[in-house]
Amino acid sequence: MLETGPERRPWLPGRLTRWDRRWRRAAIAGLVVAVLAGTALVVADSTRRDAENDRLDACVRDAFAATDAARNQVAGLAGFVQPGLREDSSDATATSFYAIVAASARRAEPVVETVRRSCAGIAVRSWHAPQLRTQTAVLAYLDLVLESFRAVSGNGREYFERNADLLQARQAVSRAQAMADGAA
Repeated sequence: MLETGPERRPWLPGRLTRWDRRWRRAAIAGLVVAVLAGTALVVADSTRRDAENDRLDACVRDAFAATDAARNQVAGLAGFVQPGLREDSSDATATSFYAIVAASARRAEPVVETVRRSCAGIAVRSWHAPQLRTQTAVLAYLDLVLESFRAVSGNGREYFERNADLLQARQAVSRAQAMADGAA
């Protein structure tokens, strides 16, 4: 019988061929590179999430400040004219008072619209669910405020009928923000 050489047994140390050792080193090096790359991606994603949280927190602060100022402006005028809206007031008087409230809402709307555009411009990654919920909640709140101002701009009487929905939307923003801050 012809002998073809030693039988190859890779499970025995010291008996690996030169190619087997190279493949093993390459596999270990590939694993190390993959772990390092994965760690770098996790750190980068965490940094991005923190930046999103910071921008969204600023957005919520700006949104609340802008809507508070705008709503206070409209509320101030509405409170001023409300005593004149008695049952014995003439239609012309009521119409002029409602027109004052409507004009105030028209002046307040651009302030809120600017903040809305800023908040909508925050790029949130699709897998950052708590941050997306915060952004969605604040945009929904701002949309509701803008819708209210637009309705009041057309008819000042609307102001006196719309405030409960705005309070609920604002509370939803605060809850979403608290959840996003807790998830970070």
